[in-house]
Amino acid sequence: MINGIPAAQYLDYREKVLPFLSKFAELSLGRATVESLEAAIGRRERQVWAINEFQAVCVTSLSPESVNIDFAAGVRRHEWQQELDEEMRKWARALGKKRVIAHVRPGWSKWGNSRGYKEAYREMVLEI
Repeated sequence: MINGIPAAQYLDYREKVLPFLSKFAELSLGRATVESLEAAIGRRERQVWAINEFQAVCVTSLSPESVNIDFAAGVRRHEWQQELDEEMRKWARALGKKRVIAHVRPGWSKWGNSRGYKEAYREMVLEI
């Protein structure tokens, strides 16, 4: 089950969400912090989705033409990834968006391709 957490209710779920935000901040390689993610959630610039009672969490944002899946993490993704995709498609259509853009790790590529996504680019990182 995918449930959006309204920004006004975020604090009620904060302790369950924080471990995921910490992971997202780590994966962002310095582009986001827990604090910046929480601030964006509070400003309604990012949305939080609880998946299967916090088996996973997804953080999204909106742009003029798309719903953006910025972060998603959890356990046993095969149990929830299709439902998340269906919910994001439904939400995008309801908002009149033209597309869903998912920023994903390499393991999602094969699955995404099977659902009609196409790879737009790859991100490369050089540690110096």
